[in-house]
Amino acid sequence: MLFVAGYLLLINLLTGLLFLHDTRRAERGESRLREVTLLRLALLGGWPAAKLMQRLMRHKTREQPFARLLNMIPLFHAGLLGLGAAIAFWSAASIPEARDMLFAAMPDTSFAAPAESGASEAVVRRRAEGPRWITVGE
Repeated sequence: MLFVAGYLLLINLLTGLLFLHDTRRAERGESRLREVTLLRLALLGGWPAAKLMQRLMRHKTREQPFARLLNMIPLFHAGLLGLGAAIAFWSAASIPEARDMLFAAMPDTSFAAPAESGASEAVVRRRAEGPRWITVGE
């Protein structure tokens, strides 16, 4: 975890400095960094610094393809994070010990007796047993 935090700190620092450097070069009329370089740094995790520098320095705000692509990078990262979380959840749910831990952490959802709830005895028994898991080959 410390490695990830260090990496994100460094990539954001580098991205912010390069945005600043590109802004200064633009003000002096010198040749600038390629947009693809700035977008790659943002894609590698430096998008928070890229967005911050874009707002603070008013840098690359009029170039719509660049601004649009820069705005899509956090959405892409959020999608990857969601996909990773879904894979981790379903992977954990397929391991019996992890599945037991997942359901042990859930609140108790006991149901009323059949006479009180109007449910048949079989339904109440099925609810008490918990969810059934289907594995390949059954």
